[in-house]
Amino acid sequence: MRASSTTARPDSHRTVAAFEQYVTAERAIPGCAVFFLESAVHLDEVRALAERDDVIFVPAGSLPKVDPRVVPFAGALHAPGDEMSFGGRHAFQLQDYLAGRFRFHGGLTVVRQGSAEGLAAFLRDADTARATGIFAERLLDGALLLDSAASFTRAYPVPDSLVRVHVTADGEYRDGPDGLLLGRVGDGRADIEAVATENAGRGRAFARIVDPRVLEADLDDRPWIELYVSLVTASRRDRV
Repeated sequence: MRASSTTARPDSHRTVAAFEQYVTAERAIPGCAVFFLESAVHLDEVRALAERDDVIFVPAGSLPKVDPRVVPFAGALHAPGDEMSFGGRHAFQLQDYLAGRFRFHGGLTVVRQGSAEGLAAFLRDADTARATGIFAERLLDGALLLDSAASFTRAYPVPDSLVRVHVTADGEYRDGPDGLLLGRVGDGRADIEAVATENAGRGRAFARIVDPRVLEADLDDRPWIELYVSLVTASRRDRV
């Protein structure tokens, strides 16, 4: 993919870090919120909302103005099996956690829980690892990014700022694709930050698919879950 006429060629390392921040909800770039748009229809509104150091991922197409914050991508990341790429050499495929073994030879696999059943499977794998010392092999793949991984830690979310905003095709602002409704296109930044602060908690990233209070209770029953996620992440990075 060639650089779009709408945006300066972004720094590759920073762009990849921003994308991982969007997927995992773990802050990788200080002072940066990452916006991911399902549709370019809402780009102008998001550009007005975003601050100078933010990053905006948007489907490639007709982007009329130069803006170094904008990163156009090809493809989509909506349903299992979808593939997207940006910068000409960074490719990703989306898979459901329940799919089992993930294998995408063209780049990294984004693994999304996607449902209450997917979250339950993740927690069962965690329980098994704690009881037996055996980690689910699929989670140790060096080419895997676990969606909303940071939401399983007590440090999530950063209370005074946004880490990521998923912008749906119909104009919703959410904390990730399955997360809390933060607002809608047309709302001001202060408005969505206020909603994020009022609803802080580890269940926020999955609010569309499970009651955050239920997930919070499940995580409270597993005070070791943060260590588990850290070990999974460390094992993945070691393999990379």
